[in-house]
Amino acid sequence: MGSSNSTLANVPKDEPLQRFVGTDGIPPNSEYWREFLSSVGSTTKSSSLIDFEKANKSLLKDLKKNNLHSRNIPNLTQFLISKMSELIASPDIIEDTVLITQNGLLILRLSVKYLMEHCSEARFFSHFSVNSPEGPHCLSVIECLFPVLFRLITNLPIQDNTYLLHCEAHLLCIVLLSRQMYKELSAPLPQVYVSVVWGKCASLAPALVYRLLSNFSENRPVPTLLHGFEQYSLIWRAASSIAGSLVTIVTFGGYFSRTANSSTKSDIQNSPHVAVVEPVKNNVSTDLLTSESTIKSNEQCHLLSNVSSLLLLILTTQAGSIEKTVSTYSENNIKDSNSLGRNPYRTTLFSLQDEVTQKNQVDSIMDTTHVLPKSTPRLQPGGATLNGHLNIVTQSSSPQINFTAICDTAASTLSQDSSPLLLYLLVHRNTNFHSFIMQERGYEKVLPPLLNILYKSQSHNSHLVYMALILLLIFTENEQFGRDIHTSDIKWVQWSTSRRLSNVSYGSLTVLVLCRTIQYHLNQLKDKYLHVNILATLANLSPRITKLHPHACDTLVGLLQLLIKRHNKTVDILRKMSDDNQSQSAAEITKLLSNTSLISSDTQEEMVQELALLEEVIRMLLEIINSILTHTMVSNPDLIYSLLYKRDSFTSLRSHPSFQNVVQNIDIVLTHFSKKIELELGPQPTQPQAVMQVIIKHVGNTQRSCNLKKFPDLKFKYVEEESPDEFFIPYVWSVVRRQSGIHFKSESLLLFSAAPQNIQNTTENDDISEDNDSVMNNGESNHEQVLV
Repeated sequence: MGSSNSTLANVPKDEPLQRFVGTDGIPPNSEYWREFLSSVGSTTKSSSLIDFEKANKSLLKDLKKNNLHSRNIPNLTQFLISKMSELIASPDIIEDTVLITQNGLLILRLSVKYLMEHCSEARFFSHFSVNSPEGPHCLSVIECLFPVLFRLITNLPIQDNTYLLHCEAHLLCIVLLSRQMYKELSAPLPQVYVSVVWGKCASLAPALVYRLLSNFSENRPVPTLLHGFEQYSLIWRAASSIAGSLVTIVTFGGYFSRTANSSTKSDIQNSPHVAVVEPVKNNVSTDLLTSESTIKSNEQCHLLSNVSSLLLLILTTQAGSIEKTVSTYSENNIKDSNSLGRNPYRTTLFSLQDEVTQKNQVDSIMDTTHVLPKSTPRLQPGGATLNGHLNIVTQSSSPQINFTAICDTAASTLSQDSSPLLLYLLVHRNTNFHSFIMQERGYEKVLPPLLNILYKSQSHNSHLVYMALILLLIFTENEQFGRDIHTSDIKWVQWSTSRRLSNVSYGSLTVLVLCRTIQYHLNQLKDKYLHVNILATLANLSPRITKLHPHACDTLVGLLQLLIKRHNKTVDILRKMSDDNQSQSAAEITKLLSNTSLISSDTQEEMVQELALLEEVIRMLLEIINSILTHTMVSNPDLIYSLLYKRDSFTSLRSHPSFQNVVQNIDIVLTHFSKKIELELGPQPTQPQAVMQVIIKHVGNTQRSCNLKKFPDLKFKYVEEESPDEFFIPYVWSVVRRQSGIHFKSESLLLFSAAPQNIQNTTENDDISEDNDSVMNNGESNHEQVLV
């Protein structure tokens, strides 16, 4: 590029670059900075950054060694603070200033990242001190930097010529906050968070949260004009690989085309299927197709939307970590005692209101002729602080944002881990958003992609599947949701390559997908989190399930049959293993184990534990079926048919103490209809439609004549764990590593050492050295088979 080739030999001749990494200090007001940062992006001198990339080890090493004397990193920081302040204050955006600031932020980000990877926390901050490296004001430059960065993000208009500047400002914030990854999870927050959470930035929290969430919801693509500017591609290409083997980026349009799903393999492994079932061979990784739309789960956020959501998640998922930090820094760093234990970004996110709803309420008030009483502030659960107290948030003080736009963007990008995480925080903790998504039926946009994630669960990482399940569980807590999804019909669903289902409600599709998810992950039965959440979701739906599709009925009963067979085989094996008769050889037991679908167990104790888990799952499924029969049997004749067809499967449960009471109702119903069918059609009916007609004819009187036993309603509510940080903080940073395009050297990271991540970790030194659908088809009758 340019008039000359870029070689390592050019590096010593590049005087501006050598001055930056050298021993001589360059004052913040020197004209050097303008000239140096302007030349980085020029077409004739852009070889500077290429050389900086190729020789990054030696150059960045020199910068790290010389900076404690030259102070060029804090000097560059001060220069950038002045340039950003100019942009914030000036109504007219000057192109030259934008480019200089953008390039400067990029170089600062690369320098910061390198120092973090090769310095302890104390040594890192000494590189940013204005005075002595060991002086008391080592945080002063960073303390001044964050407020200006936040004001730039919130106040500078997002235009074609400022789009990349905004992106670079976001990425610099992310890199500065990434110090948390270099500490263990149990440690207090890094010092950099003190200025962000309790310093001057705290007052900017409402505006920043609003801007970040707006950037996410607007999801602006990279301006088309920038695709043709080679200098921008050059800068970001260099930024992508310098100081750590980052992903090479050629054009902005494809910057995040390879994100979480392409960089990590699914944490949920393929499940072996039981002996009576053939493996599912079709569309495990394809999207769920319906008549309404092709439900795709591979849409991605554009560049600015993506980095905004990542920064927002980093700021708002700090909960218990705040409390641990208070005792460490409160004496010297936090002057406002009222702010202790609070995360202003989290509080703001949890108190946001819908701007459209609020506007309608204001219009309604303006239209009224009578005088309204004065309103008083009320406690908002969404304004909860991190130490468990409630924060009083008035309606007028809460920021307002377009909730509809948030739902739209989240729904289209749910397979990108940051989107369901952000949606979870809003649905679970913001009562205004939760009310909106239920009252305005916003879940209609979110439900299809959620089901698609579960439908493709083997193709996604386990955390994404868990988040989808949690969101679905929270939705099912609302009774209206359960009723609505069973009245919203889809003309057809391409369930597999060989099966298309007609006239399916979203409720039936939900039951189908949840049962499929359990079946695909039967070998993960010990993962109670997965199965308990699925069963709890089904249980919440059960009292309101109506007109359940025949295929969904067959699948639900077929899953129960599958688990009962597995339970019986496990019992048989345990009996034979504990049999005093020594004639049963070890070889015979091994052969028996190999011919079953049981999870490989080395000890009898493990098999006993598995048996207990199987019994829990079976009982839960029985309670779900019992709940449907008790509440909505009249509108579910297909379920009765499926139960009658598989009636023999329940034989072993009738004498089992764990199942007797809950099987009783099912037996009463099946006995009642068996008698009716035999009376009208004979002992061996041959016409499935005739059997269905008998069921439909008598189903209306069954509940009165059968006198079914009443059980407590099944109601499950999602409750966040006492220490959510243990899950969310490592998860958020793992998402940042996958989605940001920034390569953080895993050997330097300590955060994931105690977290369920496949990441190599090392300790930190003061100065680190540099050197199954066929299953369900087998289990279904679809009313083409005759009861025996």
